[in-house]
Order: sequence, then C-alpha cells, then structure tokens
Amino acid sequence: MIKGLSDQRWLPRLGHLRLGIKKKTAQDVEYPAEIDYFILDPQTPDAKRNEDLKSQFKKLYGVEPKSIKIMFPPAKPELFFAQWYKRYGKSTLKKCIGDGETATCATEEFAQGLEVIGKNDFGQPVVKCAGLHCVHQTKAKADCRRLASLQVLLPDLTGIGVWQINTSSSNSIRNINSAIEWLQGICGRFYMLPLTLMRVKTDIEYEGKRSVHYCLQIDQKDVKLEKLQLMAQTPGDKILLPPPDQAKDQLFYADAEDAKTEDKVEPETQPGPAKAKEPAKEPAAEKKSKATTQETAGAFDFNELDRTTQEKAVREMTAKVAKKRGLSPENYGNQLKNRFRFQKISELSDAKLKGIYEILSVELEDDK
Repeated sequence: MIKGLSDQRWLPRLGHLRLGIKKKTAQDVEYPAEIDYFILDPQTPDAKRNEDLKSQFKKLYGVEPKSIKIMFPPAKPELFFAQWYKRYGKSTLKKCIGDGETATCATEEFAQGLEVIGKNDFGQPVVKCAGLHCVHQTKAKADCRRLASLQVLLPDLTGIGVWQINTSSSNSIRNINSAIEWLQGICGRFYMLPLTLMRVKTDIEYEGKRSVHYCLQIDQKDVKLEKLQLMAQTPGDKILLPPPDQAKDQLFYADAEDAKTEDKVEPETQPGPAKAKEPAKEPAAEKKSKATTQETAGAFDFNELDRTTQEKAVREMTAKVAKKRGLSPENYGNQLKNRFRFQKISELSDAKLKGIYEILSVELEDDK
C-alpha cells in the first residue's frame, strides 16, 4: 500500500444537470436564460453512453422534469456543495476566486485595482474579497458572480459517479444548506438517503423589482420521515470527491450587455473545502539546506533537505506536473489540497509532505 495514495478514494464526474439554456438577443448575441426544469448533460468519453443516459433520464422523468431523485454523496458538505465568488474573462480562464473575505487571483495582472494582502503557497496574489460589493460585481458588465456547485448522485441512472449542478441563486444555496443541516439533525446524517430535488417557483424581489424564478429545494416526498430515519441507521462509507469542475459555466457569465435582465439566471443576494486537521508536525531533524535549482529539479536526496527547501521543491514540482497536465498551478494545487486534505503546505506533516513529493516524482519520471 502506498501511503498518501492507496487510501484515497475518487468518484468520476459523469456530467452536469443544467438549470438554464442559451438564448439570443435581436442582435444575435447569446446570453443565459433560466428554465423551470432540469436538463441532463452527460459528459463521459463515450458518445453512445451519453445518449443512453439521456434516454434513461427522459424515460424516468419525462422531457422537462421539475423534480428528480438524488442522494448526497458520503463526503463533507464543503466538498460536494462548494460555494465561491468566481471571476472569469471572456475566455474560460478563471481570474479570481474568493469567499467574501479573501480571494486568490490567478496572476498579478488580475489583482490590479484590488487590495493585495499577501501571496499563497504558489506565489499567486491574495486580495481582500469584497463579495457583492467588489468592483467586478458592481460594474456595468460584471465578470464576477456568486456560484455554488452541488454534486449529487442519481441512483436511478446507470454508472457510478457524480452529477454537478451550478447555481448562483441565494435562495437555492440557503435551501440546500438548510436541508443538509436539517437531515443531519433528524437523521444523524445527510448522505446516501433517498431525496427529491425540485425546481420550485419562487417570487423574488431584487432591486425593487419582482420576478419569478425556479429555485432548488430538497424534499423526501416519496419516503416517510420514520423510514428515512431507519435508513440513516445504516452506516455509509467515506469517499473523497473530485474538486468541482472549475471551467467557466456560460450560463452564469454572459458577454451580452443588452441581455434581458428578467431572462437571466437568478441574480440574487465559494472558501474551498473545510480545513482538515493534520497530525502534529513531526520533530524535524536539523538538515542541511540545499536550495538550488538543480536540487529542486529532483537531483537530490529529499530526506537531507531542510523543511523550507522541501516545501520549495514540492511547489516547483507541482507547477511542473500542472504544466504537463495542461492545468494552471492553482487548479492542480487545489486538487492536491482536496486529495490530501490541507490548506497550506506548511501544515503538512513531514511524512505527508514526503508522500506528495514521491507521487509528483513518479509522474515527472514518466517523461524521462
């Protein structure tokens, strides 16, 4: 068994459940528009399987289903229901991600005009996050939005994996968070229980105007509470979810300034996974520092380096593996953080830091 690898579990993402479609203005410019039903969007590598999943979904729920059967996966809510402020450009590049207090920008360029308060482990600028009052939300053409990513299981469809639902609705976010807490309180757990996810017609007042939207809401209409509590007595296994798909969701970031406000996905009033407690750091023996480019490239004995140089080596190797995979250092770094349950490299025990180093080394060794 490989420490730090063999004990990890991963569920594939089978696709998305969409809450909107793309429409066009009179000038033939696309913009996102809300709908009152779910659209299944399978994204497996097999085109035939994708069509089969759509057929199963249609047979189960009809052409425009307003309610579907789901289960929450056995993971922390911070993992399967991540909630962030995200800023994108016209491309799919994520410029900034924050929690309302602090945010991380992808580059120095994207931090311009914001109050920089430091840098993260990968050298990216950390800024103060103003949330809804950020200049990138209040300007005429906002490119930052609140976005929550809910990952659920669809037990009636074939295949093992999660389906992601993106929403910017504050009502939907409150409803889901409340349902998770409610289930935990009355059943002792919220995961692997049969639930119904619905699109509920809701009157919303926003900036003095009233409009109708279709919010997400959890119910268990097909199961009595007593039976649900009995089901909850069966223990579930712990599974580590993949980090939410961070690709730009075009349903929430329109390029058209003249798109009709009433048609947009609900514009109402995501930090990452919760910090996991690591074991106390092991006493570090005094080690000779060898902070050279050659050493951090791999031509050294990792055990002989001091702690600072070990961390530097892991950061540099993380950037190399990210480049090899075609990812940004931030994206791949977040995958490592979710996988090994840490927020900062400095929080890792010596043993776990070495384990990450060995995993990165194996991947880079394949190129030699």
